[in-house]
Amino acid sequence: MNFRIMRMCKHDAMSAVPMDIIRIDLAKTTPKLKESGFQVDTSDVMLTARNRDYEVTIFRNGRLMIGPVKGKEHAGKIAEIIYSLCIEE
Repeated sequence: MNFRIMRMCKHDAMSAVPMDIIRIDLAKTTPKLKESGFQVDTSDVMLTARNRDYEVTIFRNGRLMIGPVKGKEHAGKIAEIIYSLCIEE
């Protein structure tokens, strides 16, 4: 998936934004994240996946909020992992 990384207001958080229009199926993505070792909290419009190193908020439109990160390259690697586990509608 093609995406761009943008810095958030917070110095150790970044956002990943898909370059194409997508819709993430949050209900189907949740078990894949749990199988991969993430603790997952869900709501109707987003889910939050966390492990001991970082936390990612995943929105239906594919936008990710990632933190803490050490820079754009680090955020990009995390985004690749998360997007590989997401199921599109």
